[in-house]
Amino acid sequence: MLIQNGRRGGLIDIFNREFSKITHKKKIDYFFVFGEGIKKKYSKFVDAKYFCCGSIKNNFYKNENKKNLQNKVMFISQFRHNQSDYKFKRKVFNYDEIYKNEKKLIFELYKFCKLRGLDLHILPSQIKSSKYFKDEIKSFEENKIDLKDIKILIKNNRHDSYKYLNNFDIIFGLDSTLLYECIPRNKKVASFSRFKNISSYSFAWPINQKKRGFFFSNIINQNEIRR
Repeated sequence: MLIQNGRRGGLIDIFNREFSKITHKKKIDYFFVFGEGIKKKYSKFVDAKYFCCGSIKNNFYKNENKKNLQNKVMFISQFRHNQSDYKFKRKVFNYDEIYKNEKKLIFELYKFCKLRGLDLHILPSQIKSSKYFKDEIKSFEENKIDLKDIKILIKNNRHDSYKYLNNFDIIFGLDSTLLYECIPRNKKVASFSRFKNISSYSFAWPINQKKRGFFFSNIINQNEIRR
C-alpha cells in the first residue's frame, strides 16, 4: 500500500527523476492519491487499485475557524538548504534560480502588508531544532525585510504547521503541499508560480493549463497580490 504524501510536479520530482529511468511499470496493491489528475500521471508508471482521497495527512488535524482574522496574512515558506543544480529539459537550474520567485513574493508581500497595516506572519519550512533553521531566518533578512515588522511562527515539530492554519484566513505561497491543503479548509489562498513558463509548476498541475486564474498567477507584483 502506498500513500501520496505531497504535491507532485516541478523540477525536483519523481516524474522527472525516478520514473524517467524505469523500463516497465511498477506494481503495488493499493495506491491512495490526491486526485484524478495525478492518478492519470501515476498510472503511466504504476499498476495499482487507485483511491482518490485528497491528503490523508491533512485529515488528521481539526479545522477550527477562529474569529478576527481579517488583518492577518500568513506566508508559507519552502526554504531548503540545498545548493545542488537540477537539470530539466536540457537546461540546468541552480539553487538561486529555483528560489528566486519565492524571495520575490516574500518581499512584495512584505511591502503590500506594511502599506496596508496588515500583520504578516511567515511559517518557516524548518522546525526550530533543525540545523538549518537559522539559515532560513537569515535568508529572510537578506531579502531586505525588517524582521521587526513581521512575525516568524516557531514550529517545534512538523504537526505545528497544521495547528497554525487555524489562526489565519488569508494564506500566500507558491507550490507548497500545505498551501493546497488549505483549500479544503476553506482558507483564502493565493498561489504563485515558482517558474513563469514551466507548466509542471502551474497551479493544480497536471489538470490545469492556465497560468492565471481566480486565486493563482504566474506573475508576482503588487497588482496581482492585491487582486
